[in-house]
Amino acid sequence: MTTLTQLIAIVRAALGDDNELAPMFPDDQITTWINHALGEISQMFPDHSVMEWTTVAGQRRYEIEQFFFAMLSVEYPYAADADPPQYLKRRSYTHRKFWLEPGYYDIIQRSWTDETYVNELLISSTPLDDETIRAEITLPHNALADGGDVSTLPDVYNNLICLYCHWNAWKDTITYIGRHENPGLVDVSREVNATRAEKQFRNAMEEARKAQTESRSVQWQMDKWDQVY
Repeated sequence: MTTLTQLIAIVRAALGDDNELAPMFPDDQITTWINHALGEISQMFPDHSVMEWTTVAGQRRYEIEQFFFAMLSVEYPYAADADPPQYLKRRSYTHRKFWLEPGYYDIIQRSWTDETYVNELLISSTPLDDETIRAEITLPHNALADGGDVSTLPDVYNNLICLYCHWNAWKDTITYIGRHENPGLVDVSREVNATRAEKQFRNAMEEARKAQTESRSVQWQMDKWDQVY
């Protein structure tokens, strides 16, 4: 994992902006690009974490306070030494048998920006006191503010951050010239470079996705006498 200070240095090197006395882009601007890049990359390569709730006897609704993209699994009752783990199956809470049969869960997701309503995890089982519900989730990578903040994005994807910043360097330069100087100076070549930089970032994201997918697949060679079950 990489700190914000290290990421800024990596991005500057990629942009050729290595003049410490007169940099083209201030640290604050590059930090903004990096955080926007982390948000964009998180859509395809999210961080993974867990949420846990301590149960109350008879209570089958639990508030979800943390923002997340997807809930991959729900384990109840959770125990670190459980073998095998007891995972709940997803079923809509409006199903006529949801509340009648144990072993299911559902999520009520409302607006993350409206505090009037809360997001909830529902389980069909009736818990006892002090049991644990554990959910594995995907979520955005952490935003970086201080130089020592460590990114949760694996280092193998730092090149995507550089490509995103390269694209935004062109885009922000065009915007600055158009607003503060002569709009006529925003020539076609700058716009072409910005478009090309965006395409490079999108293509690199797709190539990284394909590489990740291929690394998780294994080709199984069957003997001609093997039966298919």
